[in-house]
Amino acid sequence: MLISLFRAYINRHTPRTLYNFLSLILEKMKSNAPPQDQESSTIDHPPQFDPLQPCSPISYPIKTLEELETRSYFESFHCPFNKSSVPLKPTSLPNRPRLLVCHDMQGGYVDDKWVQGGTNADAYAIWHWYLIDVFVYFSHNLVTLPPPCWTNAAHRHGVKVLGTFITEWDEGRLICNKLLATKESAQMCAERLAELAIDLGFDGWLINMEVGLLEEQIPILEEFVSHLTHTMHSSMPESLVIWYDSVITTGNLRWQDQLNEKNKPFFDICDGIFVNYTWKSNYPDLSAAVAGDRKFDVYMGIDVFGRKTFGGGQWNVALWKGCGIVEVNCSVRGIPGPISWVTPKPGLVHLPSETIGYFVLELEMILWTCSILDAFCLEWYQFLSHMDPVFMLDRSIFSVHYIGVGSHFLSVKQIIFLMGETNVALDVLKKANVSAAIFAPGWLYETKQPPDFQTAQNCWWELVAKSWGRVNNYPKLLPFYSNFDQDSISLDAVSALSLSNHGQGYHISVEGNQLTDAPWNNMSCQGFQPRLEFIDGPTPDAIQFVVDFKEESYNGGGNITFKGTLEDNVPFTIRLFQGELLLDNVPLIVTYSVSFLIWFNFDDIRVFHNKMASPYHILPVKNSAANKFFEMIILEVKSKGDSLLGLSLQFSSLLSERISVLVAPSEMNGLSHKFSKVIMPSQVGKMASKWIVHEGTVAMDGLILTEIHAVCYRTKSTPRELISEVRADNQDSALAPSLAEYSAVLGHISIKNSSENLFFPPSTAWLTESQYIKYSLISQGFKTASLKILWKLKDGNNFLFPKYNIYVEKLAKQVDGNAAGRLEDTRVYLGAAHVQAFYISDLSIPSHIGRLKFIIQACAADGTCQELDDSPYMLLDVEGQ
Repeated sequence: MLISLFRAYINRHTPRTLYNFLSLILEKMKSNAPPQDQESSTIDHPPQFDPLQPCSPISYPIKTLEELETRSYFESFHCPFNKSSVPLKPTSLPNRPRLLVCHDMQGGYVDDKWVQGGTNADAYAIWHWYLIDVFVYFSHNLVTLPPPCWTNAAHRHGVKVLGTFITEWDEGRLICNKLLATKESAQMCAERLAELAIDLGFDGWLINMEVGLLEEQIPILEEFVSHLTHTMHSSMPESLVIWYDSVITTGNLRWQDQLNEKNKPFFDICDGIFVNYTWKSNYPDLSAAVAGDRKFDVYMGIDVFGRKTFGGGQWNVALWKGCGIVEVNCSVRGIPGPISWVTPKPGLVHLPSETIGYFVLELEMILWTCSILDAFCLEWYQFLSHMDPVFMLDRSIFSVHYIGVGSHFLSVKQIIFLMGETNVALDVLKKANVSAAIFAPGWLYETKQPPDFQTAQNCWWELVAKSWGRVNNYPKLLPFYSNFDQDSISLDAVSALSLSNHGQGYHISVEGNQLTDAPWNNMSCQGFQPRLEFIDGPTPDAIQFVVDFKEESYNGGGNITFKGTLEDNVPFTIRLFQGELLLDNVPLIVTYSVSFLIWFNFDDIRVFHNKMASPYHILPVKNSAANKFFEMIILEVKSKGDSLLGLSLQFSSLLSERISVLVAPSEMNGLSHKFSKVIMPSQVGKMASKWIVHEGTVAMDGLILTEIHAVCYRTKSTPRELISEVRADNQDSALAPSLAEYSAVLGHISIKNSSENLFFPPSTAWLTESQYIKYSLISQGFKTASLKILWKLKDGNNFLFPKYNIYVEKLAKQVDGNAAGRLEDTRVYLGAAHVQAFYISDLSIPSHIGRLKFIIQACAADGTCQELDDSPYMLLDVEGQ
C-alpha cells in the first residue's frame, strides 16, 4: 500500500537526488571516521579483476574513457572469446512499426557473463525472438558490450543487437567534458565504439547522455553522434545508432517523452530515437507527426517495472481481456453436471476495489471415470463457465481454489488469471503507427512472478503477441536447423502458448548419445524457437504438445513431446514454424529425428514382449502412482510403432496457390488425399539408442515455404489382436491404458539445399596449440591443469563452424617402453566453443595419467557433427608425469 502511495511521487529525478544526498552524507562520515589499521583495511577484499590474466572467459563492460581511448579491451585475455559466431545478413529493418527490447536485468553480466556457459539451468533468458526487431543490452557502465550469447541467439533469429554508451551522474559529466573537449576527441571515441561493434560482431549502439551539458558542447555532441553513425554505416551496412531521449539542444537534461524540436536534431543524424517511458496518450501521435516518413524510427519507451510509465507496465503492457491457465484434478462418477462457482477462500487473493472487467474462462478437464466394470478410461470434457458474480481482479497473476457443488465433486488445483487494462501502452502505440521500446522485461524474473518464470514469461509475451500482432517468420534462409533446447514446462500448463528453446537444460546429447546430465545454460546454443499452435485434428485436446528439456534429447538438451490419445486414421496437426523461404530449382533435403514411447501395463508387457519381434526394447520405469495402481514401463519403438510422426510442409505460389507436402515414414491409410504430395523418407545414419532419423527430398521450384507442421498419426502396424490376447490372459490388464494412447518425441528438424556438400576438414588439415598452461598440486599424486587450446586451418581459411564440442581423453603413462594407451571410458565432454578457442579450468589429473588428448568436434549449421575419430585434436604431456 505504501509503495503504491509513494509511486506517484517517484520519477527519474528521484534516484539522482537521493544519490547526491547520500554521497554527501557518506563523504562526511568518511572525513569523521577514525583511521583504520593496515591489517583490518586489507582483510576480506577479493582480488581485483585483471583482464590480462587467464581464467574462465567472461563478458564485462568498459568502465572508463581511458580504457576506451587506449583500446585496452583488445589486449584482454577475454576479448577473443567475446566475438559473435553467428553473422547477421545485412538487411534493413522492416518498413512497419517495430519492437525494440532493452535488456536491463539485475545490472547486466549475471549468468550470461560466462562465455562458455554456466551451470544455472534457471538463468534468465529471452526466447520470444519472433516478436523482436532490435535488442539492446543495457547496464549502467560507460560502455556496455553485449555478451556473445545474446548476439548469437538474436542473430540466429534475424534480430539486430546494440550495445549501450551511457554517461550519468557526476562521473558522467566529467567523462563528457573530456569526450566533448574537441571535435577530434569526439570523433576518436566514436571510432573506438565502431571498432568494438565490428570486431565483436554486434550491430550498433544506443547512446544515452543522462547528464546536463553546456550549450556550447552540443555541436560537438552532434558531431560525436553523426560520426559514429557514419562510421558504423561505412563499416557495417544496415547497422544502427539510436539516440535516447535525454539531453536537449540547450544542454539541459530534460526528458521530453516525445519527439519534438528540442531533441529532433539528434534524431536527424542517427537511425532512431528511444523516447523516455513517461509519455502521455497523445504523445505518440505528436511524435509521428514530427517524424514524418521516419515515424517507424520513433521507439516509444515502456518500462515493465511500471515506474510512471504509460499504462502502468508489468502485466498491463499489452491489451488483453483475459487469459486462463488451468491445472485440474477431478474425481467424479458419471458425466459432470453444471458447475456453480463460489468465491475463493478468504486470504488467498487480494481483490482491489475496482472492477477490471468480465472474464470468460475456458476449462479443459481430464477426468478418470469409473464404469460398472471398474475399467479406467481417459475422457476429455470442455465447457465454458462464466464467473458469477464478477470478481474484481488484481492486475497480476494469482492462484485460487474453487470447488463444485452437489455429487459431482470437482477440485481445481490451480487457476491462473491474467488481466490487463484496455487502455495500455502497446495498444496506443499500435494505433499511432509508431514503434515500441520495451524496457526491462527482466521484471518477470527479478520479481519472481508466479507460478514460475517459464510460465509467467510465456504468458507475458503471449499478451504482447496478441496486442502487437506483428511477428517475424522463419525459416528465411538455408540451412535451417532447430533442436528445441529449452527449459521444461508442465504438460498441463501452457500447451497452446508460444513455447521456446532458450539455451538451458539438464543434459546434453549429440546425435542421440547423452554426454552429460549436469544442468547448464548457454544462450549461444539456443535454437530457432517453435511457435506451437493446433492446426487440425479430432479436438484441440487430443494431444498435449510441449517443448521439453527433461526427456532425453537427440541433439542438445531439448525436444518436442507429443502425448495424448489418437484413433487410427485421425491425424493431429500442430504448427511448428511459420516461414518466408523462397525456393529455387534445387531440391530441399528435409531431415528429422523421432523417438516413440508407448505405455503398457507391466504384467501385460511381459507377455506382449515374448510374442513380439526384436525392434521393441523394454526399460523399467518407476511410476509415481506405482504403490496405488500398477507399475508402468516404457516400450521404445525403434523401427516400427503404433504412434507415428511426420512433417507437413506448406507452400504458396506467387498466385497464392497453396500446396502441402507430407514427409512421413508410412502412409495414413487412405488419408493421403489431404496432401498435395506424400514423400516416404528413408532412414539414414546409424541408429542411436532411441532415435530414428528420417530424410526426404522435396522439390518445389519457385514456391515459398510458409509453414512447417508436425503430423501425429497412427497405423495398424502393432497387431491389436495380440494386445487383446494379452488382456485376455491377464485379469489386471483392465488398469492399463488402451493402445489408442499416442506418444512421440521430435528431436530435431533440419532443412538444407541438396546442392550443399558438407565438408569437414580432416584432422590433418588443422593446426592446434595450447597456451597459458598452469598446473596445481591438490594432493600427493593428484593435480589439476588449466589451459587455453586454439585451432585453425593450415591453409589460412577463416571459415568458422558455429559450434565445436570439446572432449578430453586421459591417457595412461608409458610403462616399460610401451606407448601410452587410452584408458576405458575416459572420453569426457568438457563443453561447447563458439569461437576457435576454449579454456579448460582445473581439469583433474590422477597420478597414472601421462598425457591429455583434447578432441575438437566441429558442428555445422545444419546440426551435423564431425566424426570424433576424424576430428582435430591436441596432445599435451602432463608436466612431471
